[in-house]
Amino acid sequence: MKKSSSPYRVLLRLLSLLALVQAPLAAPAEYLLVWSDEFNLPDGSAPDPANWNYDIGGWGWGNQESQYYTTSTDNARIENGELVIELRDDTGLNGAPDLYPNNDYTSARLLTKDKHDWRYGRIEARIKVPDGGAGLWPAFWMLGNDIDAVGWPQCGEIDIMEYVSRLPDEIFGTIHGPGYSGGAAYGNIYYFGQPVANDYHTYAVEWEPNQIRWYVDDILYHIASPADIAPNQWVFDHNHFIILNVAIGGTFGGGIARNITFPQRMLVDYVRVYQNDEIALPTVDIPGVVQAEDYSNQSGARFETTTDSGGGLNAGFLADGDYLEYLLNSPVAGTYSLEARVASGTDVTGRLIFSTESDSVSSPDITNTGGWQAWSTLAVGEIDLPAGLVTLRMTVESPGPGIDAMNINWMDVQLVNISTDYGMFNGFDWVNGWVDTGAFMGWVNLENYPWTYVEDLDSYIYAAPSTSPGGWIYLPK
Repeated sequence: MKKSSSPYRVLLRLLSLLALVQAPLAAPAEYLLVWSDEFNLPDGSAPDPANWNYDIGGWGWGNQESQYYTTSTDNARIENGELVIELRDDTGLNGAPDLYPNNDYTSARLLTKDKHDWRYGRIEARIKVPDGGAGLWPAFWMLGNDIDAVGWPQCGEIDIMEYVSRLPDEIFGTIHGPGYSGGAAYGNIYYFGQPVANDYHTYAVEWEPNQIRWYVDDILYHIASPADIAPNQWVFDHNHFIILNVAIGGTFGGGIARNITFPQRMLVDYVRVYQNDEIALPTVDIPGVVQAEDYSNQSGARFETTTDSGGGLNAGFLADGDYLEYLLNSPVAGTYSLEARVASGTDVTGRLIFSTESDSVSSPDITNTGGWQAWSTLAVGEIDLPAGLVTLRMTVESPGPGIDAMNINWMDVQLVNISTDYGMFNGFDWVNGWVDTGAFMGWVNLENYPWTYVEDLDSYIYAAPSTSPGGWIYLPK
């Protein structure tokens, strides 16, 4: 994305110009403000320590950058109700002391790590980038809060806004993760048609399960989802923290203009985080088939296009401790059967553990099915599920972390027996499970099978014998 051919860049600019004439897309009304920093402390104050920590040092930060990050109010302070991140000369050639002999510049990198982090929502800031010559690299971005445990890019990186002054009319919105980081990251540009530094702009992402959308001044210009980075792992389903910084030089900032003047400032009017009252996690109605990619949370899975019948994606490269969680909408409390569609190209033996807060079931051993796309349907067993929304976790057991044991395409969840006492209908024989109400099952005399109200279902129902011995039809009114 960051190394594009000229025709590609022209196309992106045309698309961005077309977006400018579209009606602005405002944040959905259901978003509520859950955190913000309006930077209203007295002039000269350090940023609020309840909100911000500092990264410190001048080792290049993995990108051969030239600045030293400090905690000094020379580099980060409040002025006129704004956060000022100031890039300063530290060469010692202009009458000021050379405080950091191995770095020619000082700056600041503020982060909410260990203070505030979020999973999903609208994250936005109103920012004016510095207007100096080539070499400047300010950014508003996020990193996964598990970075200390798993490292980068496994933790995930969401670049809400990156600006490099050698490209003065555009900004970048990007994600980095395992297999799609650095120059291989998945992103897009927004082209303003004039210098970005001329004015303040509002930069935002709206981050939901399995999708991130990028906005400039409420104009949508980029969308990312697991399918866009498949077969690589989507690592944006856990908490991330916010970072604000101004870098100079480096692999992306590029060469530093000789005539650049200092100081250079990024001005931040505010940073705000909005979330829904209830995060809209994807839910799946059961009884029925639950596709692997319909998860609400996961760890360790990567997704790829499957060759199994029905197409779609399968969860792959699953090893010990990896899991996928599904938010199921169960219409009635009862015992449900589980089947899983699995494939394995290794002789490593693995198992699947399906669990809720109150019950669990383990699958038989899973071993080589003849290939990573050689699919087999595995009868797992039965599990008790309550009525309503329930989180079902599918956890992999194998000889060790990093030892791929299996791929999973879907699971089938079917009702076996109702566990709730419904009075006159207590003791139904549910051997046939649910019956499609559109199917012809023979005429039923409702006088002989009267309606009754079932509070758990919030519906009137009746039951009548099906054409199968011992079976019953269950129909809502």
